[in-house]
Amino acid sequence: MSKPYIIGVDPSGSYNEGKGTTGIVVLHPSGQLTEHFTVNAVDYPTQIGYWAAVLDALETTSVLLISAGHSVVWSVEDYVLYATSAKAQINSEMETSKLIGAITMLAYNLAIPLYIRNASQVVNRWNNEILMYKEVIFKEGNRYVDGDKEPINRHCLDALRHALHCHYFEVDRKRGIK
Repeated sequence: MSKPYIIGVDPSGSYNEGKGTTGIVVLHPSGQLTEHFTVNAVDYPTQIGYWAAVLDALETTSVLLISAGHSVVWSVEDYVLYATSAKAQINSEMETSKLIGAITMLAYNLAIPLYIRNASQVVNRWNNEILMYKEVIFKEGNRYVDGDKEPINRHCLDALRHALHCHYFEVDRKRGIK
């Protein structure tokens, strides 16, 4: 079986606790970046409107690929409350965790395999130097760009790290919601 397209997601459910940005990338089965974009909370009048836009972007992108005969998996950064930031999160609504729950349910409803992992599992393994070495991103001046010389922001870079980790280490090993 050939490798699937991987949609990488760096979710930020933050709306009430600071307007967040969700980064989304599409990784070709060859491991090359084909698309990247963000969904920004500041563009929506409500928290639910923002979250719905994230879910709609994932569903629309996936359905387009599936209708073209491709298989798709989602690779999502998890949210973990570390001891070092626990005090700062007292009374937090844990918005990102809620958005990840909604993403998980959508993946289940669409029968899309889902891989979720902590940022710490990929941040060093897939640092920017490695992404450049693999020619997935390039440096132009003081910013990172894709193969078409379009700037790629930090949220999409994080989503890309998760997609690449999934591509190299997970999709051949097991399928399904993890």
